[in-house]
This record gives sequence, structure tokens and C-alpha cells, in this order.
Amino acid sequence: MKKYIYLLAAMCCLAACEKPIEFEIEETEPLVVVNSVMQADSGFTARVTLSRFFLDETKFKVVNDATLALTINGTPAGPATFGNGRYTIACSPQPGDTVHLDVSVPGKAPVSAGTRIPYKPQLSGLKLLSERDVDYYDRELTFSVVLQDRPSESVGYMLSAKLLDTIDFDTIIEPWVDYIYNGREYVPDTIGWDTIMPHQEVRNYTLYLESDDPVLSSGVGLDDIEDIFDFKAPSAKGGGERKFMFLDDAISGQKHEFLLKSSYYYYDYDYDFDEKSPDGGVHNRTLIVNVTALSRDLFLYMKTKEQSYDALEIFTEPVQIHCNVVGGIGILGSMSAAEIKKNIDEKK
Repeated sequence: MKKYIYLLAAMCCLAACEKPIEFEIEETEPLVVVNSVMQADSGFTARVTLSRFFLDETKFKVVNDATLALTINGTPAGPATFGNGRYTIACSPQPGDTVHLDVSVPGKAPVSAGTRIPYKPQLSGLKLLSERDVDYYDRELTFSVVLQDRPSESVGYMLSAKLLDTIDFDTIIEPWVDYIYNGREYVPDTIGWDTIMPHQEVRNYTLYLESDDPVLSSGVGLDDIEDIFDFKAPSAKGGGERKFMFLDDAISGQKHEFLLKSSYYYYDYDYDFDEKSPDGGVHNRTLIVNVTALSRDLFLYMKTKEQSYDALEIFTEPVQIHCNVVGGIGILGSMSAAEIKKNIDEKK
């Protein structure tokens, strides 16, 4: 019995021996954050916010009273207008233009950043080398494309691909299914039994690229980048897509041919009443390869941002996300995209 009394007394002592330890850390002054990506022949859009303490769970404060001064090749562009949480400036920068941005926020030191609009990538020689059915649902494509690097530029590249399949059907109307054609619903009883109704369907396959080329390294998706910078990504989007990213140092002003491989889900059905149309129509497939030239600062931002997500181990070195905003944080980047297409006609 005594041992239980001693145990209870010990537990009471341990419960009483609590000492609160204050978490002492100096909260830093918020910095001006500027994020923007420019594209050739497109206007300027930027978000200006203030940074926050890492334990602060409130939303980033949007700055709505900043003064922005944008110059293109030394010529002022503007003025800037604010709306929907972002600043816009009507302008039309061209490939090769040098852009400089100055931002002033009341009560904060001025910040600045610069970028140079890349030239559009020079693509040629898109070839379909082979095609085979992996199984009943998957088809594998092997293809190549040639990129000519500009020796006068220092940029990063992002490579992606998609496949568009336009199918023309002659749909046979069945009495137990309703059909929608050109936005209008057709009830079979009103148009007759076995009426043949032309129908076209476009299937967009985003491709998960594979390659043994040592120049290529796995890249990042653009969904998060779009949310931050408020721009429309030029490459295909969708589940299963994989892009490649690399610096032009790897090809150094030369012409380089990339050998790529990808498989895509392809279900060749006879009748699918959910789709309201039989397959077996005329297929017109187009393979599209997109290559985007990224300013070096934007490339480094995207790569370090990706690597910071991957650094999940406790004892890994921290990854410093690249920025080029002087006096604050953020990125002013630029990009130019080009694509090349090849038709792959197939009749079923």
C-alpha cells in the first residue's frame, strides 16, 4: 500500500513542478513585397503587399496606396491604376526590351527591380518517331523537337506538351437517350428514329513527359505561380502534366534536339451512353510542344520555390527563395512562349 502512496505523492510533485517558458523572438518590420511577371505584347500587372511574421496567420496586407513608376528602355509607361488587389499599367513590351520598376509605399523605403523580356524560343523539326499501344487504355508517343538557343541571351527554358484530338462523329439517335447538339436539346421522339446527327468532340490530353536527355531536369507546375503573379500560363494545364526546366547554359547558344516520350489515356469505345456518342469517328490529332523562355530571375525563383517545398527533412539545409526586388522582397520576372504543332491524322 505504501508504494502506491509514494507514487501518488511523486505524481503530485511532478504536476506541481511546471515553469512557463516565454517564447522570446523579435518580430521584424514588414517588408514591401512586389510580384509581377511580364510577357511580350501584354500589359503590366503587379501585386504589392507587406510581408508578415511567420507566426502570424492573418492574410497578407494588400497595399492600395503605392506609387509605381515603370520604364521600358528608359521611356516612362503608365500611369498605374489599382483595382481588384493589383496594379495595372497599359503597355506593350517587346522581346529584348529592358524594363525597370520603382515602387514607393508610404512609411517604407522605396524598392525597385528590373528585367529583360526574353525573345521567343526558336523551335523546329517536330517529329513523331513512334507510336504504340501500351495496353487497352494507354498509347505511347515518342517524338523529338529542335530548340535553337540564342547566344546573346541568358535565360531558362520550360518545355511542355499536349495532344488535341478532334473527332467527327455521325451519332445515331437512340429512342431512350436525350441528346444535346449545338447547345439545343433534341428529344428522339421529335426528330425520328435512327436519325444521323453530326457531332464533334475535342479531347485535350496533357502529357507527362519523360526523357533521358541530360540537359533536362524535372520542373514545376504553374498553378501556384499563376495564383501569385496573376498571369495565364502559356502551356497546357491539367492532371498528369509534367514539364521540364533547364538553363540555357546547358546548350550554350547551340541547336539541340530533344528526344521525348509520353503516354496518354485513350479509351476507344463503341458506345458510351454517358458521352451520348459512339467512338469510331474520324480522328484528327495534333501534337503541340510549348517552350517558354524565362528570365533568369524568374527561373531561379521557380526552381528555389520548388526546392523549398521538397526540403521536408528536419536536418536539410534551408532553401533561400530567389528574389530580385532591391530594398524589399519578391520577383519581377518575364517570359516569352512559342509552340510548334504537328498533325497526326488517324481514321477509325
